[in-house]
Amino acid sequence: MGICRSSTLFKTIEKSFLDTGLVLKDGTVLTKNIFEEVFKKDRREYKLCLKLKPNLLTVRGNERQKVSPAKTLFSATTAKALLLLTGNQRAAEFFELVDSFFDIMNSSKLHPPSNKPLQAGYGLEKYFSQQEQILQNMKEEMNGMRVQGKKSLLPFQKGILISISSLSGLWNDLKNLKFSYILASRLTQDSLESLFSQIRGAGRFYDHTSSVEVIYRLRNLLLANKLPILSPKVNTREDSINEGYLTADILKNAFAEKDIQEIRELSSEEDDLVAFENLCSEEFPMEWKIDEPSNYCGMTFSEHEGLKYIAGYIASRVRSEDSSLGYFSAEKTDSESAPWIYALSKGGLTVPTEAWLKITEEMECLFVSIHVKSGYHSGKNVTKQMIKILEEKYPGVNRKAIKIFSRLRTFIRIRYLNRNSPKDIRKSEKKNEQVVEIQQLMKCLELNTLPIVSVSHISYA
Repeated sequence: MGICRSSTLFKTIEKSFLDTGLVLKDGTVLTKNIFEEVFKKDRREYKLCLKLKPNLLTVRGNERQKVSPAKTLFSATTAKALLLLTGNQRAAEFFELVDSFFDIMNSSKLHPPSNKPLQAGYGLEKYFSQQEQILQNMKEEMNGMRVQGKKSLLPFQKGILISISSLSGLWNDLKNLKFSYILASRLTQDSLESLFSQIRGAGRFYDHTSSVEVIYRLRNLLLANKLPILSPKVNTREDSINEGYLTADILKNAFAEKDIQEIRELSSEEDDLVAFENLCSEEFPMEWKIDEPSNYCGMTFSEHEGLKYIAGYIASRVRSEDSSLGYFSAEKTDSESAPWIYALSKGGLTVPTEAWLKITEEMECLFVSIHVKSGYHSGKNVTKQMIKILEEKYPGVNRKAIKIFSRLRTFIRIRYLNRNSPKDIRKSEKKNEQVVEIQQLMKCLELNTLPIVSVSHISYA
């Protein structure tokens, strides 16, 4: 009895969905084309799914060894966006089911975050009935689902079914021994699979290696100090024990601590604001031409829902100073006022009041009239000037709320311009074209055939 590595199953579902498509048990066909409408509606400055990008549908080669694209694609947020923007309820239910299933299989904490209750230990009375229902639904879905062009279950489907049966069987044995819960994340082989992933990735497009090639690649990884920092969540140890396992000890002794550098992303909007504030700290006068703002500034439904989310975020940041700007979604059930917030919230997100939302819309229109719809006003000390104008126009509004809006809105505009600059777009398109051409060349070489077109212009840098 064993449990397959959840990340491997995650990546295989993504591969099948992107390459051929999935046929669900009721006959519904899901292909990557369902995201065309999502990207068409959710592509401007205020995005509902910040991490969902078109390039997630075109990942190739070694990029498919990464779990993060699959997690982004099959997430609860993506499921909510599909439902809200396309109305495809069956697709939304499947994507949310996959996300919930892997939450259970990756449970690592006794007390999970409020937005991920299914990550609690499997077997806890508070969440057990919900977890059991998810596992049962996933089992039925995998038994009835087929990958397009296939008539039988594929290995990843069998792996999911085996994992479900193994977890349920293990719990039935352990609960008789007075165990309270199971942390399913400790039943996988993460450290070993991470090493395999690095070995496969070292060969670029050649990922079916011989035993001799594995030895050479492992030697190169050790000498180049490119092995990943392994997770401390080992399969068998008590919470009170801090000793590392064998592979981790070898790495720590082999490489000095000063040579290991972890790359961390900013984890919150507040950090982003602080980082951006330093860019606009010089005091320089600037003359702005301010036009009379128009209501909603021609915003789409998606943008307007994104603006509501920002207004709610600002209201939550200043709640201790001014609680009149918003309320918890659990306090009222008026989902029509902010459908995106209510779709994401489990009771803890903040919904902006009508008065604060109206002011936020006016501030947004003012920002657009100053900076032009598709550009950014040149000059220095941009944010402070914007704060000054808004404070004069809205003297009764909380000053901290105005400051947060000005900095956050400026950051959103700069990020949007950076991501959509013609230079970056051309660079991304050129990279994708080179990957396709190299893959075609490698295939021709494996078949001992010559390509029809010349490939002398391909860059291998």
